[in-house]
Amino acid sequence: MKNKDFIDNNSRWFDNNTNEIRMGFVGENIVRTKLEEAKIKYSQIDVLFEFKNQFYIGEIKTQERYLAPPFDGHGLPPNQAKLRMDFYNKTGIIPLLIILDLDDLNIYQAPLPDLMETNYYITKGKKRRIIFNLEYFKKTPSDNEERYNRTILPPLPSRHIRRSYYKGVKPNNKEL
Repeated sequence: MKNKDFIDNNSRWFDNNTNEIRMGFVGENIVRTKLEEAKIKYSQIDVLFEFKNQFYIGEIKTQERYLAPPFDGHGLPPNQAKLRMDFYNKTGIIPLLIILDLDDLNIYQAPLPDLMETNYYITKGKKRRIIFNLEYFKKTPSDNEERYNRTILPPLPSRHIRRSYYKGVKPNNKEL
């Protein structure tokens, strides 16, 4: 089956099952609320897989690239990085940061423990993010531009608006 057919078939499944998907979200929200009430820390795992006898958890992000200065990169909120690193240190299951880059529609991936050893930046503001240099990621072409353009998503904000979100970064590679 061609990639286009695969995407079309999967899009139809989503469109035809929105009520079931909504019920799943409601159920998950009830459980998360109970965990919060019990003051239990939790995190959702985007994907868990085994490759060459090693388990991995993947944190998947679909996002615009952070632009220099200090460097082009991708990242995630500090609390997500800390929780996944704690999980890794207790279990040995490697967390991967997997990004679908909305600027070039390629997939970038790297083990989070390796990224945490690099010189990264933490943005300022309410929605802080740890930004890792793009050079530390493995880049894989996704061939998803046609898929992205055919999905029902809001238009991307201009580069100027996206860039203003990250104003005021400062170097920080201290322990979270």
